[in-house]
Amino acid sequence: ARVQGCRPPQLAPDLSRGLIYKAYTTVTPQSFLRATIALAHRVERGLRRSRIRSHKAFLGFCVLVRRRRLAEAILRLGVKHAYEGRMLLRSMIEIHINYDWIRIGRGHSRALRFIRFEPHERLRILRDVAVVFPRDKAEAALSGFARERAGTRHLFRVADPRTGKRSWTKSWASKTALRDRLTDVLDHEAARAKKPRGDAFIYGLYAWTSSAVHGGPVSMAEVIRHTPAGPKARPQPETDPRAQMLGAATFLVSTIDRLTADARSRRPYRRELVQLLGVFKRLR
Repeated sequence: ARVQGCRPPQLAPDLSRGLIYKAYTTVTPQSFLRATIALAHRVERGLRRSRIRSHKAFLGFCVLVRRRRLAEAILRLGVKHAYEGRMLLRSMIEIHINYDWIRIGRGHSRALRFIRFEPHERLRILRDVAVVFPRDKAEAALSGFARERAGTRHLFRVADPRTGKRSWTKSWASKTALRDRLTDVLDHEAARAKKPRGDAFIYGLYAWTSSAVHGGPVSMAEVIRHTPAGPKARPQPETDPRAQMLGAATFLVSTIDRLTADARSRRPYRRELVQLLGVFKRLR
């Protein structure tokens, strides 16, 4: 397998043949991520079309492709630009929370709503940027997306309980706040395990990575070091520049695991998934 034209390390072909990889001490976050990307490519190529016809499985396939691309970008940024990789990891975290929320409860219904919300999102974006296009082209595009949106009326038109007036919902999800969706996921996992609900550490991680994305005060302080000669650029803002690679690999493994389960195609990839999870336990 090849990842964006780069030859992967020995770990990837060993895993793709289903061999037990024993040299855990030589595994690095980089090689772990490369191996996970190689498996993601194999799943993308190997899943039969008939296995991803349901809305939930199709959305899982989309999530896999999106996350695999993000993981490849984090790998290419490498240690030197690990801080910028943190911003890509933030996207992987948000996708992770949304995907897990979609899969619990009425998974197929939530997946359908997510997929069919596309014209709503395109319409909103185009309205904000329409001024940069010729007026006739902008109006034609807006009309086209409005027609597509009309086909989702049964999903996203709701009546105000006080006035009875109907309007379009602003989100594909019934829980519009990301943190509320994460709470639902944690409650679901706790109920299945019959244990107290876990903490929302992943949301704290999301908030921390969001600061870098939005250019907040913390993100400015992280790239500067103070010296007697004045402020200087910090060569490496990250305390552990390989952490993003480990995080990206972990999220990608979880996506492969969930997608192959929903597509009822786990058997061809089960041994590799177990091996990758074993490598993760040694690295974390």
